Amino acid sequence: MYNFEAQVVDVFSNVLDKNKRNILIVDRSAVYPTSGGQQNDTGSLKIEGVNEEYKIVNAEKVGKVILHILDKELPATDQIKGKKVTINIDEQRRDQLRAHHTGTHIVFAACRRVLGPHVWQNGAKKTIESAHLDITHYKGLSKEEELAIENDTNRIINECHSISKGFMNKTDAELKYGFNLY
Repeated sequence: MYNFEAQVVDVFSNVLDKNKRNILIVDRSAVYPTSGGQQNDTGSLKIEGVNEEYKIVNAEKVGKVILHILDKELPATDQIKGKKVTINIDEQRRDQLRAHHTGTHIVFAACRRVLGPHVWQNGAKKTIESAHLDITHYKGLSKEEELAIENDTNRIINECHSISKGFMNKTDAELKYGFNLY
């Protein structure tokens, strides 16, 4: 979902940005927050009755809430609380981050096939410029192992597997996939 509507729930001051009132909470959001080493979505939003467009420059998840951090201050909470918000996500950025996210999964699968099932992901970083994957292994990789991982990764990509996505309750996912889920 790249475009959606929501309703203003609250506005907060940003202590990291000179207490600027630029943190917006809405009742529902499709904006991906920084998580799992992956950068957040960006985009823009308009608030019903406000003659201003705001840029979403960051998004962070705190508990079950996504904080939409904006480029400029918002009107007083009592002026916009309950108002409709139209949010547009930067499609090109999200698609690039999604590709890098998928790429790290493919590289991880190749690492396990080449090096063995003892290999686990130990960290990752996905930006629009690049993706990085840290793995556990009992020794540094040789050039031959790096090349084998690269070749297996390319083979997997060239097989053009379809990718399915969906939502699953965390408990059900852990029962079905166990620790491999993580």
